[in-house]
Amino acid sequence: MSTEGEPVRNSVKVKATKVDLHSNTTTVTDNDADMTAPTIPVKRSFGQSVIIVAACTGTMILNVALASGVSIAIPKTAESLHMSSSEVSWIISAFTLSSGCLLVLLGRLADLYGRKLVWMAGGLWTTVFTLACGFAQTGVQLIILRAMSGIGQAAMIPAAIGILAHSFPPSRARSVAFATFSAGAPLGASLGMVFGGVMAQYASWRGIYYFAAGIGLVVLVAGMFSIDKDNHHHGIDKRVDWIGAFLVTAGLVLLTYGLTDGPSRGWSSPLVISFLVLSILLIGVFCLWEHYLITRCSFPPLMPLDIWTRDHGRFSAMQLTGFLEWACFTSLTFWVMLYYQNYLRLSPMLAMVRVIPMAVTGVICNIVVAITVGHISGAYLLALGTVATSLAALLFAIIDTSAPYWSYGFPSAIICVFGADFVFACGTIFVAKVAHPSEQSLAGALFQTVTMLGTTFGLSVTTIAEAAGQRSEARRLGITLSPSETALEIPPLVLLKGYRIAQWTSFGLGMLGFMTVVVFLHGIGVLGARKKRDPSTEKMPVSEKGPVAANEVLDKA
Repeated sequence: MSTEGEPVRNSVKVKATKVDLHSNTTTVTDNDADMTAPTIPVKRSFGQSVIIVAACTGTMILNVALASGVSIAIPKTAESLHMSSSEVSWIISAFTLSSGCLLVLLGRLADLYGRKLVWMAGGLWTTVFTLACGFAQTGVQLIILRAMSGIGQAAMIPAAIGILAHSFPPSRARSVAFATFSAGAPLGASLGMVFGGVMAQYASWRGIYYFAAGIGLVVLVAGMFSIDKDNHHHGIDKRVDWIGAFLVTAGLVLLTYGLTDGPSRGWSSPLVISFLVLSILLIGVFCLWEHYLITRCSFPPLMPLDIWTRDHGRFSAMQLTGFLEWACFTSLTFWVMLYYQNYLRLSPMLAMVRVIPMAVTGVICNIVVAITVGHISGAYLLALGTVATSLAALLFAIIDTSAPYWSYGFPSAIICVFGADFVFACGTIFVAKVAHPSEQSLAGALFQTVTMLGTTFGLSVTTIAEAAGQRSEARRLGITLSPSETALEIPPLVLLKGYRIAQWTSFGLGMLGFMTVVVFLHGIGVLGARKKRDPSTEKMPVSEKGPVAANEVLDKA
């Protein structure tokens, strides 16, 4: 095999990939690009490949650390900036809104104009505005800066997924890359909680943002010198569907705001109802607009609707599984932290120590994915993960409050991340597998958006359940609850009843995810399996020895 393939001209509408394992050379042509354009060989050392994975994983670490580290320091932040209870929730919500609702648009821009370009711009944006958060003097300033930093993460995450998919053709290397990327979530959670807890208790909350900005700078520099240059294909139509972008972004913003504000403002509030109804209408109009562009116009849509039917509809089923799993996992961990701090009256540091096993297990889970994803059906990993997270919620739903931590809390912390890590890792590998080369960042953005919506939905539904449980227990005890009462003022039995009902609801969400896997994803197959050689690539003169498809070469490894 030649060390470096010559540029190839062809007119076959397929994805042609050539990999030379000895020279670490990868050549990829885009099936949505003008296939008459020459492909560009990319020569990369093993060390450079490792740094690419590390930079993309650092993106995920930064994303999760900005959420978990900040949340544990919210009381100190609110006290320092004299923030009201209504303002405090927006420290998290502002970041979630901007980072979640712009994923689709920025993911598509990454596919069109260059994933490295969008990733670098997002990294610089995140670093600058995260650092600025540490200098905020009022609550309003902090909320605005948090929203601005979220925009950078909305650019980085889908671009990172696209970078990994482009850098590593379907192979065991891609499985390891995506599993490592997924491991960034538990690593980010552990770093965020540990450093956030230490800074909140012993120093200043501002140090959390300085620390996160430092991570962002390191990641940015690593990616700048390691990630391959963007390969611009002039045959791709780079016009952007700005109308579709406005419709879907506005719809997601209103939906997220309605779900977030509903529990506190009240679901019967005219504002909440109008936001939810308008969001559904906007998302519906977006789908109709995309259908119109596809069927009646030559203008490229923001999101090709057929992506939802890929692999016999399993793409949609994977999105639903991610939605339900993250609804279960996020609500489970949220109520666990409140149980430790409000019911058991533990300090933030002691509460943080009790959930550290989640991070350790999370890293192990992604190692398991990297080893097994090419050998066993992804359905087994998804089923095991969704059941494990559900059982973790069940443990807290039936917890004996007098029992030691090792009886309920520790096993729950060990198994709860199985679902989040298995579903996220398998999900990102799967969407990269079924998406076209020019859709990699968009497909990753869709999966990220769905999990974000699952997070918001899970917290909203379990909050409703928790409030209903508290009212039921208060009536049984003959107690009248005041809306102005804080969690520390509510009688412990009433508080505990609400937490139990919330965890029962989380358990139900997780089991719905399990049922989705069993019914719709049982035939998903081995996600890391090598594809059969495509006969259509046989005539492409790629090297001295004739046509060599990526998977054929990898089969020999």
